[in-house]
Amino acid sequence: MKKIIVILTILGGMLVFADAKSDFEGAIQMIRDNKVTDAVKALDKLSKGRDADYATKSNIVLGDYYLSQNDLVKGESYYKKALGDKSKVNPDTISAALKLGNLYLYQGKNDQAGEYFEWANTATGDKEVRILEVLGTYYYRVEKKDLAESKFLKGAQVAPTDIPIRLTLIEFYELKGDTTSSTKYFKEIQKLNPEFKYSTLGTYFAQTGNTDLAIKYLTRSQQSEKDPYADYVLGAIYYNQGIEAERKGDAATAKTLKDKGVKSLESASKKGVKDATDALAEIKNSGK
Repeated sequence: MKKIIVILTILGGMLVFADAKSDFEGAIQMIRDNKVTDAVKALDKLSKGRDADYATKSNIVLGDYYLSQNDLVKGESYYKKALGDKSKVNPDTISAALKLGNLYLYQGKNDQAGEYFEWANTATGDKEVRILEVLGTYYYRVEKKDLAESKFLKGAQVAPTDIPIRLTLIEFYELKGDTTSSTKYFKEIQKLNPEFKYSTLGTYFAQTGNTDLAIKYLTRSQQSEKDPYADYVLGAIYYNQGIEAERKGDAATAKTLKDKGVKSLESASKKGVKDATDALAEIKNSGK
């Protein structure tokens, strides 16, 4: 009889965990189906359930949801529930810690943000490149640039084929004025990806919002690589800068930049860059 009870208990526990997985996946599908209210109720129930793993996952999704609704207090509370007492280290608790760090950074609570970033890095043995990159970026933001550099370099060391950390190092050294080091990491990326060019790097900086570095590398591409796509991206940058100057009431600067942008777009279009042709058509139709 005792043996039967034990077997039934084990089977019951397995069913609970199986149900938790199924319920969690069902809640995620509800979100995809835009049944958000029902999904939140299901996730809230799971967050209080017996399956610790799916309770953690549910708390993270709930935290994300409430942040998307600008309810930072509730978002924070669910991330904290997901993290718990920091005794468990797994991808979900690490995710919760990073989300808390980013939330506090957004709120200007830099010391609290640092605690969570540093915990995540320590918990993963100071050897996870993405976490090292996040921690380095945090240090850079709080003006601890030597610590930032050390974490970026450690990231490159533990991930010798990782391109994103090398892009971060290029930007770090460019901002520092150390072109020797930035060139070193540019060449490392080229070894990893022979198709990586100045135009690739310039486009990357344009996408991440570092306009000065975008212009620097796109111009270098125009001069040495003759890449027509660099003409297109530069044209878009200059034209958008002209729009911004116009918005500020600086008509002379606006005209200069917009003319420069159109000229670069025309050059790209003549070389067969369809995006440039489309951009010129849009400019013409807008009448600006």
